[in-house]
Amino acid sequence: MERGGAAPRVLILDGQQRITSLYGIIRGRPPAFFHGDEKVFSGLWFHLDDEAFEFYAPAKMRHDPRWIDLTSLYTRGLEPHIWALNAHRRTRPRIVRYMERLARLRQVLERDFHQEKDSRGG
Repeated sequence: MERGGAAPRVLILDGQQRITSLYGIIRGRPPAFFHGDEKVFSGLWFHLDDEAFEFYAPAKMRHDPRWIDLTSLYTRGLEPHIWALNAHRRTRPRIVRYMERLARLRQVLERDFHQEKDSRGG
C-alpha cells in the first residue's frame, strides 16, 4: 500500500466470474441470472497508448480521447471511435496504431465459448 493512499482493489475471478464479467462489459448489462450490483458491468475503459484497463475516472479520462469506453466499443463498433480519434490533432498521427488496438479488443466478439448444458433440462 502506498503511503497516504488507499489500498489497491484486487479482484480474484474464477472462470464463471470472468465470463459473466466479459458478458456484462460487452453488453453493458448483467446476464439474466445475475443478482447484485449492476454497476460492476459498466465503466471499464481502455487507454490506447498505455494499453491499460481502468474503471472510469472523470477527472483523468473525460478530456483524453485515448481513453475508450469498452462497452461503447462493443455495442457501437469501431467507426464512432475512429472518427473521434481522427478528429483530434493529438491522436490523428497514431490513428493506424489505435485502429489496430481497437480491432484487437473487438476480436473477443469472435471467440467461441464452450457451453455445458444441464442434461436434466433445468
